[in-house]
Amino acid sequence: MRSDFQSQATSESLQKRARVLRLVRDFFDARGFTEVQTPVLCREAVIDRHLDPIPVAMRLPASEPETWYLQTSPEQSMKRLLASGLSSIYQIGPVFRDGELGRYHNPEFTMLEWYE
Repeated sequence: MRSDFQSQATSESLQKRARVLRLVRDFFDARGFTEVQTPVLCREAVIDRHLDPIPVAMRLPASEPETWYLQTSPEQSMKRLLASGLSSIYQIGPVFRDGELGRYHNPEFTMLEWYE
């Protein structure tokens, strides 16, 4: 494993992260929002010329290999939920972006997104 992909998380930072996530959930729950979880791996990618999705080769039963994508944002799936009648929703979850790696940024990170 390359050293730039190793976790730098300490016990203290993981505990802080858990407290922040609990506070965020409490904030939205107190305001009547529903937490949702949308797919991370989808046939389509969110179209944004500034974001590059990570392609994944999928071999489904009795089919030819297909390219699916790790989502750069839950936006598209969440807007579909809004269109289906849900309102006041939020999601905290992993998103992925190709070509983005630095000292403080990994290709996978946690995003909070919400809609009313």
